[in-house]
Amino acid sequence: MKNVTTTFLLISLLSISTTAQTTLILDNNSDDPLHYKTFAEAIEAAAAGSTILVHGSGVGYGDITIDKAVKIIGPGFYIGENPGTENMSTATAKFKAVNVSIDGGGAFLSGLRIEGICAIKGNATVIQRNQIRAVKIDNSNDVIIGQNHIYSYIKGCDGAGSEIGALHITGDSNNIMVHNNYLQGSGACSWDDPLSVEASPTATITFKNNIFIYGGSYSNSVFENNIIIAGDTPNIGDNNNNIYHNNVFLGDKPGLVGVNNNITNAGTFENIFTNEGKTLTKYTIRDDSVAKGAGRDGTDAGIFGGAEPFVPSGIPGIPTVYSIETKTNVIGDKLDIKVKARTNN
Repeated sequence: MKNVTTTFLLISLLSISTTAQTTLILDNNSDDPLHYKTFAEAIEAAAAGSTILVHGSGVGYGDITIDKAVKIIGPGFYIGENPGTENMSTATAKFKAVNVSIDGGGAFLSGLRIEGICAIKGNATVIQRNQIRAVKIDNSNDVIIGQNHIYSYIKGCDGAGSEIGALHITGDSNNIMVHNNYLQGSGACSWDDPLSVEASPTATITFKNNIFIYGGSYSNSVFENNIIIAGDTPNIGDNNNNIYHNNVFLGDKPGLVGVNNNITNAGTFENIFTNEGKTLTKYTIRDDSVAKGAGRDGTDAGIFGGAEPFVPSGIPGIPTVYSIETKTNVIGDKLDIKVKARTNN
């Protein structure tokens, strides 16, 4: 007697088990009349507090505007390339430019691939476990940017003005939390210093357990457990109200040598990271690295330390059913089914 095994993400199961009043399914490949084919249709039908579950697809969902406090959850990214995702569908939920309007304050985005800019104008927005080209926060408060792979920059060298990094925070944006993110930015333009983050001098931000490829410009910030690979950060002697604890600078950082457990001149990339794996797992801290256990909480500095470590494939923090086994030959009226699931906290 043989078994048949089916593998899929939780989204497939939720399309059966959840109610239309609180959860909507967005799937541009589905013929199910209860599913929505476009985001415009789904957001129009959604009430504040609803969840929109987005199926992975070979065809993207285009540019979108979020004008309600809803949760938008996709299957993740780099699926199949990291341990624990081998049996999952590799299709991702792809969007181009994503705009969160003022009316969309309180929105939650997770498990998505955003191939354009994610522009946030709504307070209390949460951007968690996504792969995003770049993020702009515009005069918004209480925003959380956590566990994301922010892989590029906002403005290219063909435009006038300065590079504004992977994360750009404008105006009086207060109480911004940026944690456990990979922040790329750009160092391509000869006339500007490369930046991973550029923030307005009036913004207040907490940076914890991030990896900065190119440093940043910011004020009024708490900077803790981060790893800065290259580029400049604000001068310690300037009146910028920044506080530094337990950060690791691969290069020099005058003013922080021996101060608040910050580590400067930490060495090369190879001295700090394992450099193993296909994706951001290569930023796992080596056992003999100075960044090992160097965080203020005793965990590693960088994206895999802290209370909410980076999740390599961006799997959302909801249980995932990854296998169902049923027997091909059924005797009588009893059908044995074996379901395998795991948590993704």
